[in-house]
Amino acid sequence: MAVDLSIKAGYGPFDTIPLYVVGETGGIGHRIYDRSNYIQFNSYIIGLGVIFYPVPLIQLGSSIGSSFVANQNNMSELGEMYRSKNGFAWNISAAIDIGKSNHGCLIGVKYFYAYNTLEVSNAVE
Repeated sequence: MAVDLSIKAGYGPFDTIPLYVVGETGGIGHRIYDRSNYIQFNSYIIGLGVIFYPVPLIQLGSSIGSSFVANQNNMSELGEMYRSKNGFAWNISAAIDIGKSNHGCLIGVKYFYAYNTLEVSNAVE
């Protein structure tokens, strides 16, 4: 199971070009589980990006930034199993904007990529 959530805030458009510069914070969580136990890895991005409207209804976007991973599980004896060093992440998206005026409401697709190095914590030694 995976869930993606992000927030973008930006400035634009520039003159007659429908281009916006944005700051993004967001992430995607992956949960692996069986009948009674789970472990979840959440990959986060904090970065900058652009949004472009080739036509008023279609939004194309991309962001790049710093990334880290957090994890959790319901097995108290394990604690936090892994720690993340800083990494990087990026995403691209295409969506239909069904919002009104200057408020967006998007339905679309997104590709999210994060590169992080995980270290085993002391909890599992």
